[in-house]
Amino acid sequence: MRNKKNYRNIRTKNYNKKDIIILIIIILITAMGVFLTYSGVTFKEQIASIYHYTIKKNSDYEVLLKPNDFYVTETLPKGGYYASKSIDSYQIDFQYAIDSNEKANFAYEYCVVADLVGTVNDNKNEGKQVWDRPFIIQEKQAKNEENVNEMFIQKQINIDYEGFNNLAREYERTYGITIDAMLQLHFYISYYIQPISSVIETEKMEDIIELNIPITSTITEVQENYSPIEEKDIFPTMTNNIPYQKVVRITLGILFLLGALWMIIVNIIKRRNTTPEEKYRRNINCILKYYGDLIVTVTNEPNISNLQVMKIADLNDLIDVAEQNQSNIIHYEAEKGKSSRLYVIIETYVYIYEVTEKKL
Repeated sequence: MRNKKNYRNIRTKNYNKKDIIILIIIILITAMGVFLTYSGVTFKEQIASIYHYTIKKNSDYEVLLKPNDFYVTETLPKGGYYASKSIDSYQIDFQYAIDSNEKANFAYEYCVVADLVGTVNDNKNEGKQVWDRPFIIQEKQAKNEENVNEMFIQKQINIDYEGFNNLAREYERTYGITIDAMLQLHFYISYYIQPISSVIETEKMEDIIELNIPITSTITEVQENYSPIEEKDIFPTMTNNIPYQKVVRITLGILFLLGALWMIIVNIIKRRNTTPEEKYRRNINCILKYYGDLIVTVTNEPNISNLQVMKIADLNDLIDVAEQNQSNIIHYEAEKGKSSRLYVIIETYVYIYEVTEKKL
């Protein structure tokens, strides 16, 4: 007896074989499209850096006190909380350094700007800005350094805390409102780098060290709003700043994705537009292909008037009957292009299975 497993699930084996192949192709095309698009978008990260450097920022300071009988020193160190009325001024030392193992030419400029900002709380207890007074603490300074491993900028400034406090209090008295005043200090830096090992010069790079100092609070502090250490890389500059390979990869990736989408749409349309005749022909061809050694096709309908008719609901049951009784299956196309009947005749019984567009 033949192995029945060879004849099980032939719908999956035949009908889905082509679908599985198409699905695999779509998955492969989609994966390739995603890979190419992603590698194109992130292409800069795949290019070897021509210059790596580390940025180090710092803002040391000390608090200069008014004459008083409470402190044993005239200054207080960095990092504490201070009684606002005790402060005369802040002595701040801004430091900005670029370190690298490779030498480069640097061109840079810097300045220090302060903004005295006043806010009030609305009915939702949210701070709303009502005042902003800018001050130039240090005019823009420019400098070049050539063939060095480090660019170092240091600027010491004195912040007249009491003067800013008096100005904020005068604003409150003049307009009859109470504000929360904050002094925002900005140490602006912009620079160009040209590594000695390359003819490439970077575009203008900009950075900032920001400090915030409460003015009208009873207790004040210096709030540092910057990252003390950052790692940076300089990459080769391509034509129009768009690497050729980047464009090619993204373009190919999009084309692959569009191709996968087109295949999906075509298959959906094809499935929806399949006629009943095509479905029937596919079903009967599948049976004839996989059970050809059992089936005999005839052109005239078998005479079963004297036989006991047994209608079979499952094709596999009909196969079992034929194999167990070592009998052939008779195939007759009852309605051309629409339905066929499969017969197994055993003594006085005839077993019939009908094939249509809906049944395999």
